[in-house]
Amino acid sequence: MFLTACNAQQEETATEAPLPAVVLATVEEGVLEQGVRLSGQVKGDTQVDVLPKLSGKVEQIAVNVGDVVKKGDLLVQLDDSDIRSQVAQAEAGVAAARAALEMAREQAQTQILNTANAYAQAKRGVEQAEAQLNTAKTALENARADYERVRQLYEAGLASQQQLEQAKLGLNQAEAAYKQAQGGYESAKEALRLARKTQLQAERQTAVKSAQAQLQQAEAGLAAARQQLENTRITAPVDGRVAAINAVVGAMATAGMPLLTIVDMDPAVVEVPLPENVYPKVQIGQEVKVEVQGKTYSGRVRSKDMTTNPGSRTYLLKVEVPNPDERLASGMTASVFIPEQGAEKRLLMPTAAYMESAEAGRGRVMVYKDGVVEERTVKIGRMTSEKVEVLSGLQAGEQVVVKGQHLLKDGDRVEVTTP
Repeated sequence: MFLTACNAQQEETATEAPLPAVVLATVEEGVLEQGVRLSGQVKGDTQVDVLPKLSGKVEQIAVNVGDVVKKGDLLVQLDDSDIRSQVAQAEAGVAAARAALEMAREQAQTQILNTANAYAQAKRGVEQAEAQLNTAKTALENARADYERVRQLYEAGLASQQQLEQAKLGLNQAEAAYKQAQGGYESAKEALRLARKTQLQAERQTAVKSAQAQLQQAEAGLAAARQQLENTRITAPVDGRVAAINAVVGAMATAGMPLLTIVDMDPAVVEVPLPENVYPKVQIGQEVKVEVQGKTYSGRVRSKDMTTNPGSRTYLLKVEVPNPDERLASGMTASVFIPEQGAEKRLLMPTAAYMESAEAGRGRVMVYKDGVVEERTVKIGRMTSEKVEVLSGLQAGEQVVVKGQHLLKDGDRVEVTTP
């Protein structure tokens, strides 16, 4: 009889069913993200068309599509043979202008010395003429006094007619000498004025200034020629990646026509048409989510236009997305989720844990504790595909069954597995 009982017990253990496997999730406080989802297009943070400043034959293309370039890197080299000749001619012109300026300066120095000597000589001439004038003036005064004395003696009968005539002759000669000295003095002063004028003209160095102007003009021509030579080297205006090349070696490049396009994709910028009813809900700097090709990225609102697109009646919204690995490329389609601002924290659980009931806003969940599940009624609020607000029936930290709960009943023992 003992053997029969043991066999029965072993048989019962072997046929006992395994515990149901379940996956759990924890009830937590959080904000249920609700908002607006809009479509947009990925662009580069900077997109620059590289334009040549002059026309010429393409001699070399130094990059390929996809290459990373830094500002100043050579992209395209145009044929520069003609411009190099122009630079050489301009350099020769500058050299000649410098030589002419040096010669003008030497001549000006010689002229300044000569006119200074002439002025000094004229000044001495004025001094000599002035001395002669003063001597003549003294002689004239003496002759007048002598004549007046002889005339008075003659009238008194004390001097002869011959003495009077000799005194008169002396006076006339003194007057003539004085007039001659006056003329000499005026001529000396005029000579000094002309010498000073010539000296000032020499000091102004008109020829030197003219030569300087010609040198400046030649140097400006050389600078322009060198700039044209530099323009044959078409370099990257910004850091970025070569997105397109329109140039062909041997073909002509036309000034103002794009040869390459450079795009900076970090950060990427998603451009989104923003409807006017959503416009007030979006703030500069607001965090948003961007989904591209099934992958979600964090983004930030960079700007929103103040005026609408006349055709679509929408506003242009720009969202900045970090893109260090450049997985986002210009032209990709993006879905932008703009969450509602100011939502309050509530208890949240995965939507997968919720089992609907006949009463609206209420449902059932299976709460796990110590290997056993408890069926509990909960009241819910807003719901998304991932989360649901719990208004009553649960507490933060409790664990609910999110997989396998539909086959359970209150009080069942279960086995917890990982998803």
